[in-house]
Amino acid sequence: MFSAVGSNEITANFQMAGTTTPAILTGFGVVLSDVDLDNVTAIEPFDKDGKSLGRHFAPKRSDANGLSFVGVKYDAAIVARVKITCGNSALGAGVNDLSNGGVYDLVVADNFIYGEPQAF
Repeated sequence: MFSAVGSNEITANFQMAGTTTPAILTGFGVVLSDVDLDNVTAIEPFDKDGKSLGRHFAPKRSDANGLSFVGVKYDAAIVARVKITCGNSALGAGVNDLSNGGVYDLVVADNFIYGEPQAF
């Protein structure tokens, strides 16, 4: 499980393995745990020039133990960075999820799926 510290946003910048060389991908997806609300948890890929390629929302879970998936795939490698918005609040002491009597949708990332990095 993955979560940002002090935030509900995770930013992934892509690089060639073992180097600092920037990379681009053909697609990116994430498995998420405990998505309670529609149109909140999302991924937003960006190209190498920082232009948003759109915001794509994860569906809410279908049962109490459910996972959600959101992903995008392009014909060419164009994704240089992805912002993942996990729910509407950061995890923290005393912060309860909607499914546990709280007022926030607390979401964590589980698995990441992405295309083979290509240098640009």
